[in-house]
Amino acid sequence: MTVGAGFNPKYLEKLSFNQENFASVAVGVKFVKQFVQKHGNHLFIVGNTGSGKTQKAYFIMDWMKHTENQIWISTAKSDEILPLLCMNKKVRIIIPKYVEFDVEENILGKWLPFENNVEIVRVASASDSWDAVRSSRDENHHKSFDTINIFEFRQTITEKNNIRSKWMIDLFDSLASRTRSGTIPNIFPCSIYMD
Repeated sequence: MTVGAGFNPKYLEKLSFNQENFASVAVGVKFVKQFVQKHGNHLFIVGNTGSGKTQKAYFIMDWMKHTENQIWISTAKSDEILPLLCMNKKVRIIIPKYVEFDVEENILGKWLPFENNVEIVRVASASDSWDAVRSSRDENHHKSFDTINIFEFRQTITEKNNIRSKWMIDLFDSLASRTRSGTIPNIFPCSIYMD
């Protein structure tokens, strides 16, 4: 399967059993080669409330987490970031400076800090959020995608006086302007998820 499909064996080692099986059939080969491994694609998932859009985003991230930086912009839905903590990657939660935010788990009826590969990073501005995205290098100095980055702004910024809206506008304005000016950190290729 590896030779016929032309996939790098090191890439296949990262896939789950089901993903590897899917990548061995024609439709899976096409999906991996034309979407997962081809940078610059855009994907829009549309549907009614409850139709599974967020679940589809988790499915896509599970494929993309090996080939691109992953940036999830949280909408603060109940338990939304929980699946992101279970994808066998480090998790970096990026929040504004001066806010309280804890990730806890219930162990034997007691709430304790969730410390399994979770790092909380505080930033002073929306533009600084892009600088906080983790981009690693492996032992051969190749880009390594070992972290899921979560922008947790909805839970941490009030909408009073449009503060949260202004932050989000600044976030995307800085992405566009810093990309054009070449001052954005080396976060590309990346997948950005907004629900």
